[in-house]
Amino acid sequence: MLDSIWLTERRASTSRQPGLTREQIVEAAVAVLDADGMQALSMRKLAARLDVAPMSLYWHVPTKDALLELALDAVSGEIELPPEDADWHDRLRAIAGGLREAVRAHPWTAQVYGVMLNAGPEAMRVYDAFAGALEDSPLPREEIAPAAGVLNNFVYGFIVNEMKWRQRVAAHGKTMDEVNAEVTARFTAAYGDRFPRISRYLGLTDAVDPDELFEYGLARILRGLAAEDPG
Repeated sequence: MLDSIWLTERRASTSRQPGLTREQIVEAAVAVLDADGMQALSMRKLAARLDVAPMSLYWHVPTKDALLELALDAVSGEIELPPEDADWHDRLRAIAGGLREAVRAHPWTAQVYGVMLNAGPEAMRVYDAFAGALEDSPLPREEIAPAAGVLNNFVYGFIVNEMKWRQRVAAHGKTMDEVNAEVTARFTAAYGDRFPRISRYLGLTDAVDPDELFEYGLARILRGLAAEDPG
């Protein structure tokens, strides 16, 4: 069976550390991840931050991977959901935007999505809102699940690719605009004649603001979902 904290029973805590809770541990882990990234998180360092013995953490969180799953779910808990009586387009757009903002606020999550099982109660709260909005769309019920999959893959795929590239660019001390300009110039010089169509659009694509690109892609998908005949 897949090793995940969401697929195991939570055992009753018999911690000898008075007052220590799983929520405190997760909150501290998120703070470490936000400040210093994935490489800085260890159970020993986290215990030192909380001023407890390392073994006391394991009464609440069995492994580091389990801690990452809990931290990921805590980030999902920050997403504010739109009212259910709002238009389904607006609800889906708000949820998707909330997911993106959550990842941008916690860049380390880009390394965890798609690797850890994102199936905690807060993630389920967001997925349930996605499903509710889709149920209010023109889609027949049998298309709700695949439509949710399409939206999920677009949103998370866009976010993860965006954040990984931003992190790599930042690690080299450059801005996105600087790197895009350099890539465009070098590609055009090396391959402009060989690949004229790519060369024609490369500069235009790089000039598109990521926010605008995200909104464009999301709008196109929602427009397709609203169509009476998707074929």
